[in-house]
Amino acid sequence: MKKKLTHKWIITILITLILGILCFVTYNRLNPKERLLNESEINSFVQEKEIEPVLVQQVGESFTAIVYEDKESNEEILYCLYKDSKGGLQALNYLFMPYVAQDTDEKVYISGTSAPSANIEPYLSIIIKDREIYENAYKVTVLYDNGNEETVLCRDSNRVILPATRKFFWQKPIFRVITIFGIDEETLYKCSTSPDLL
Repeated sequence: MKKKLTHKWIITILITLILGILCFVTYNRLNPKERLLNESEINSFVQEKEIEPVLVQQVGESFTAIVYEDKESNEEILYCLYKDSKGGLQALNYLFMPYVAQDTDEKVYISGTSAPSANIEPYLSIIIKDREIYENAYKVTVLYDNGNEETVLCRDSNRVILPATRKFFWQKPIFRVITIFGIDEETLYKCSTSPDLL
C-alpha cells in the first residue's frame, strides 16, 4: 500500500513538473524581453528589403508589423517582425487581407483574430474603406469576448492592427465590439458580433 502511494506521488510530481516546464517554455517563447524593433532596426529592414511601407506599427508587445504593396502581384504583404529570445530578428510574412465587411455598405473590413505562428500573439487587422471615416478617425478600440480591450491610434494609414490579447495562452479571442472614434471621442463607426452590444 505504501509503495503504491509513493509510486502515485512520484508520477503526480513528475507530471506537475513537466507541465510547469512546458508552461514556462511556452511563456518565454511567446514573451521574450524586447521583442519589438526600434526605429533604426525598422529602417534597416525596410532598406534591405527595398519596400515602401503603407503601415508600420508595434502590435502590443508581440511584434512589429510592416505592411507594403508587392509591386509584382499588387497584393499587400504583412511582415511580422520580432526578436527571439537570443535577440535574433525573425520575420514572418503573410498576405494582408482583412476581407470581411461588417456591414452591407462595406465601410470597414476586418480579419479574424489569428496567430499564424506560435511565436506571435493573435491579432486583428482592420482596413477603413470609407474616406470620411478614415479622414476623421483618431483611434480604434476593440472589445474581445474574454473582456480584454485594446486601443490603437490611427496614424497616416487607413489600416490598423490590434493585438487580440489572451488571458490564457490557449485562448483564441474573438472580437465583440469594434468602435472607431474621432479626435473629440465622437463615435464614427461601431459594429458588433452581437446586436445587443451596440
